[in-house]
Amino acid sequence: MAGSSPPWTGSAYLFLQSTCKTIALPSLYESSQKKPCVFKALKLALADSTGSVNGVDMLKVHCSHPHLIVQLRFCRQENCRRFLRSYREGALQKSLQSHLQLSLATTMVPLEVELKAGSEHLDKMLKDEDRCLECIYREKPDRLPDEEITELEECLKSLMLHQSTNNNVAGKDCSSLKSPSQPYPPQGSSLPTELTFIFQGQQFVEKSLADHLIPNSHDIQHQIWISHLQLWTAMPGILGSRTFSLQGIVFYRKSSLIYIFPHSFL
Repeated sequence: MAGSSPPWTGSAYLFLQSTCKTIALPSLYESSQKKPCVFKALKLALADSTGSVNGVDMLKVHCSHPHLIVQLRFCRQENCRRFLRSYREGALQKSLQSHLQLSLATTMVPLEVELKAGSEHLDKMLKDEDRCLECIYREKPDRLPDEEITELEECLKSLMLHQSTNNNVAGKDCSSLKSPSQPYPPQGSSLPTELTFIFQGQQFVEKSLADHLIPNSHDIQHQIWISHLQLWTAMPGILGSRTFSLQGIVFYRKSSLIYIFPHSFL
């Protein structure tokens, strides 16, 4: 349409370096076995930073010892702004460390991060958000996603679909095991036939995690939830002991069970 402004696009480079002598990110990424694990951690952490799996694209990952360098592409200014805030506040760094720890099944991976756009070192101007946006906007992406990135994306989707299918089967198995043990209520009784519990003063019907997530198992956004739940269950000290909120959803743990609520219940 005449007079319409061109789409907002920009590019930046994220430099990552492990400060642990026994963990070299470039070496891990060069390993055919560890590469998918590192890529998954990068993908999920970047999704955390913008609130969407499509908020920022990885175009290529460079191994330049001791750095792992990720070329990023932003297609919306608001997504880039969210990313910058997450980076400035340290949330992206913490998310990267947590996802690397979970994906690699290792101890915490301490990281140093640096952000550049062309010749500009954005770490020196993070408080000036508009200036950072201008620097990123000036650096137009010079390539499409690398073929290796595309293959890793497909591999990650297949892996998460496989995991969600297994979770769905496990959820159904648990339901079938519970059903025979539920007593039938007396005729005319008003007692519920389903298991219920009290949260925030209200009564809820107990459902499996699969009941909430698996109907949309092809949506990678739901798989991010599952990854966060795995992290929360394995390392509760990172995301909180009883509840945590993610993209408008509240996750509440009671014993070994996890329940999901709208954010309004907090």
